[in-house]
Amino acid sequence: MIEIISEAARHIPDPLLELAPEIPWKQVRGIGNVLRHEYHKTSDPLVWAVVTESLPQLRQAIDRISKSLGSSPTGESNGL
Repeated sequence: MIEIISEAARHIPDPLLELAPEIPWKQVRGIGNVLRHEYHKTSDPLVWAVVTESLPQLRQAIDRISKSLGSSPTGESNGL
């Protein structure tokens, strides 16, 4: 799942990423490569921290970006 999120983040235009400057987008975009190619450098505590601490913040940022586009994260129109 983290790899999918990482790949999806690569397709978000930079101007939209600026709506959530608190997110380390370079790291979000890069973690997929680490998990795919350098998995021996990862640790269970690191992955757990990403899941429990970083993903909730990322979800809020994506919700904010989606609202700015007039849609929900699932692609449904929210009437804006």
